Amino acid sequence: MSLRIKTLPIVYVIIFSALMYGCTLLFPENNLNFEGSWQFALAVFTLGLILIATGGIQFRRAGTTVNPMTPGNSSSLVMTGIYAYSRNPMYVGFLLFLIAVAIVVANIVALVFLPLFVLAMNYLQIQPEENALEDLFGEEYRQYRKRVRRWL
Repeated sequence: MSLRIKTLPIVYVIIFSALMYGCTLLFPENNLNFEGSWQFALAVFTLGLILIATGGIQFRRAGTTVNPMTPGNSSSLVMTGIYAYSRNPMYVGFLLFLIAVAIVVANIVALVFLPLFVLAMNYLQIQPEENALEDLFGEEYRQYRKRVRRWL
């Protein structure tokens, strides 16, 4: 594997959240507020939590590792349930967390961090995971990758 996973994905979520909050301090003229933003953010956050929990539960039921730092320890390929729609529902959940943060901080500049998070996850997390899964599961994983999108 050419890339190595060095950080837990939740650490990226925390860093990106802090950067998004920083936008409210550095660029206060770009702050926007709208009625019901907290309720909307809570709904988006909850959806993210459901995706993360569902993905984790499916991994546990399959008896494979949930640890994103060691994808090479996977004992089975999970391709059903939520994984029939997204190869990375837990990362979609983390993205939804950040969307909820963006709604709460309500700063236009903070939106820049959403695609940057996707790029960071694709390069730093997902690509090494995919390399490890292809090494482990070969053609079965390649076929799954053709059928199911990386994010949504």
